[in-house]
Parts: sequence; C-alpha cells; structure tokens
Amino acid sequence: AVVSTQSGHYGRAFGLVIQPFKDLEDELQPISPPIPRCKVCRTYINPYVQLNDGGRRWKCNICSRLNDMPPDYFYGEDGRRIPFDIGSRPELNSALVEYLAPSEYTTRPPQAAIYLYLLDVSVGAVQSGMVKMACKILAEELDNIPGDKRASLGIVCFDTKLYYFNLYKNSGQPQMLVVSDLSEPFIPTLDELIVNIDESKDKLKSLLSMIPTIFESNKCPDAAGGPVLSAAKELIFRTGGRISLLLSRPPSMGMGMYKKRGPTNKVENMCLSPQDDFYKNFALEATQKQVGIDMFLFPNDDIDMPTLSACSQFSAGSVFYYPQYQKRKKYRLRLCVDTTA
Repeated sequence: AVVSTQSGHYGRAFGLVIQPFKDLEDELQPISPPIPRCKVCRTYINPYVQLNDGGRRWKCNICSRLNDMPPDYFYGEDGRRIPFDIGSRPELNSALVEYLAPSEYTTRPPQAAIYLYLLDVSVGAVQSGMVKMACKILAEELDNIPGDKRASLGIVCFDTKLYYFNLYKNSGQPQMLVVSDLSEPFIPTLDELIVNIDESKDKLKSLLSMIPTIFESNKCPDAAGGPVLSAAKELIFRTGGRISLLLSRPPSMGMGMYKKRGPTNKVENMCLSPQDDFYKNFALEATQKQVGIDMFLFPNDDIDMPTLSACSQFSAGSVFYYPQYQKRKKYRLRLCVDTTA
C-alpha cells in the first residue's frame, strides 16, 4: 500500500513496464497502403469506428468526424467493383494490425544499420575485467548484430583521451588515432572509422582482441563520458544509427562531468533529479538525427543514474546496469544478450 502524506505527495516511486505484442503468437500479415486515418485527429481506422452510407464513409470513434472510405475498399486492382466485405479487412476486425508504411511516412530512405561502441578504458574498467569481457563478447556476437549486409560498426575508446581506430581494408593492423583535446573533441579522419561488418569482420575481431592488450597497463582513473559522446555525434549523426556507451564510473572530465552530491536538507526526490541537462539535450538532438543511445553501466560506486539515464530515456534507448561487475561473473551471460538486443 502507498500512503499519502499531508502535503498530498506519495512516499513511493512507481515504475511501469509496457511490452507491446508480448503474447502475440502468430506473425501479423502486413496491410498495404492506403492507410485510412481520420482527417482531424489522425486516428487509424479500427473496429470501433461507425460505418455509414453502406461503408462509403466512416465515423471516427475519437472525434466523431465523418471520413470517406478509400476507393480500394470497393474496387479491385483491375478496376472492377467488388462488394464491401468487413470480414476481409483485418483493420476492421482487430485492434492489432501492421501496415506497410508508404514513402510519405518516412523522412528519408531506409539507411544501413550503424553501430558505434564507446568503450571506457580507464583503470577501473580494465581492472574489473569489463574491457576484456566486452571485447570478447562483441567479437563473438558480430554475426548476431541486427541488420542486413550493409550493417556497419565502429569502436572508440576513451579515458582522458579519445582513441579512434582506423580499419582501412588495405592496411595491416588497425591504426590507433589519439585525440587529447576534450574541450573541442574532433574526428581525426572520417575514413574507415566505421566499417561494414561483413567486409571487415576479420579486422574487427583483430581490433577487439588487441584493445585489452593495448590498455592493460593503463593507470588513468578518469573517463571523459561527455566529450566522447560529442565526438560520436560527428561520426554518426549524418547517417543515424545506435550509440552504445560502456562506462565503469561517472564521467569525470570535460562536458557532462559528474559532481558529487553533498548532504542536503531538501526533499528526498531531489536526489533523483539530473545534475544538469547535458545528457538530456544530447539525447534530444540525437533523436532528431535518428540516433538511439544505449548505456551499459558497470559501477563499483555511485554513478549518478538520474543524470546519465536521460541519455537513453530521451533517445529511445535502454540502460543496462551491472553493479559490482568484478564480483559477479553471472553478468557475462546478461551482457552477451544485452549487447545484441
């Protein structure tokens, strides 16, 4: 039970998880355009609308506007008139249908699936085993990453510097490019930082096997989470795609830097508020560019979830949380599933 206080506020936070199509057993048969929608409120035609004039018009069940029925409901492909049959129209019998959206429903042609992994290689991430395990799992799951043959992938590592990897197909080993300016992070080159997975699978596996070795002696304790996101913007915002940020500690350098919360006499829910709007604003900008952001968090201490989670919350992404990763090896299976979700 939740008891209300004298001020009218409730003393417990609520969360709600909604999973559409959870109990769907059979695949839906897509319906071809046109897609009948109300001219006023844009409600889709559904089993609860009212048909008038022998089915020639339908009354919206939301705003009561009368709309004309598309000619396809009365004429076949050869132009011959056919009887109006409600039973043959899934959209008039089921509240769950799938439409094949026409070109006017898209802002641009479908793009290739592009994945950009931002990997924290600070000393805590290395010593906990997060870097080694993440690279191993990603190498094993390259074939299972969603997308067609155009799917592409890039990797950027970071601590107090940003480490890019040029995967030029005609070169031998991947070339590491280092950027130390966090105030205005830039891309050293746009060539071959993101490569086709099918064409460069061997190069990607080679790089993923090299990364734990390259940074195994790293003693840098800080992680520039904000600057690496800003740099990722230059790589992926032109095409859209998905950013996955793997982080072992709160960002401690540059923009979006974590400031430890001190004691406060304010109401408890202030601790659940973001410290600043950097991550929210970044996510809102990413959404406009068709970019989603997933966060994989591996903290041994406080990581300021309310601030960081805004990055995924406002970009249709997910937050995957693995507290005390070094002590809980069961997380390996979870990470394997989450990485290719």
